[in-house]
Amino acid sequence: MNHPRANPLKGIILSLAAFSLWACGDAAVKYVGAGVPLYTIAFYSLLVVVAVLFLTGLTGRIGRLDGVLQSRQLKWHALRGALGFIQFLTVMYGFTHISLAKAYTLLFSAPLLTALLASFLIGEKAGRGKWLAIALGFGGVLIVLRPGLIPLDTAALVMLLSATLFSLTNLVARHVGRSGQDALLVTVIVPETIALAASAPLYFSHLMIPDLHQFLWIALIGLSGCSGFLCLTHAFACAPAAIVAPFHYT
Repeated sequence: MNHPRANPLKGIILSLAAFSLWACGDAAVKYVGAGVPLYTIAFYSLLVVVAVLFLTGLTGRIGRLDGVLQSRQLKWHALRGALGFIQFLTVMYGFTHISLAKAYTLLFSAPLLTALLASFLIGEKAGRGKWLAIALGFGGVLIVLRPGLIPLDTAALVMLLSATLFSLTNLVARHVGRSGQDALLVTVIVPETIALAASAPLYFSHLMIPDLHQFLWIALIGLSGCSGFLCLTHAFACAPAAIVAPFHYT
């Protein structure tokens, strides 16, 4: 199963679905993060994700597990996993240390960064119309949230770093997606497995086993995050970064 040909409308719909799912996960992180360490949330949510993807691979619906060994782009998938894991930790840190309104305002610099970096790193130029859409989206967010003056403390700087890392992971997804060499499962299970492996030492050095109530919330974070990851990966395979990225504002 290869990635689809260019289909901007499908990319837009998938992008809307991805960011809607992630919004649910963000709220869950804000809730459960008050009583559960970040490393615990990261480890168990990723464990749920990898288990679900492994079972999905057995069905072959979005690709097969043996496709991982046959992939010629493992280094790019691994890079996306490493960047995504660091971004995952930074965004959870931000959500648990500042208000969601402030966190989102800072994180919403990502579409601007994605369009800018796409121009320099993968040669995808954004026209005036796309730049205008991105600028209007960011302006609308500022009007709705009315964040006021956000002090550049540690949490704010971490959220800006998170936005940059998120932009880079999107560009890696777009670079891999344009080649159409790997099945969708491969483009997702490799980064998630890398992230799980990276989270394991951190978790076991701060060992905490969540109770059932906490685990269910963490599972929700993992499932919403995985579903969003699948949708956004597919979206960047369908459409240029400058088309997909602005729908982050939803």
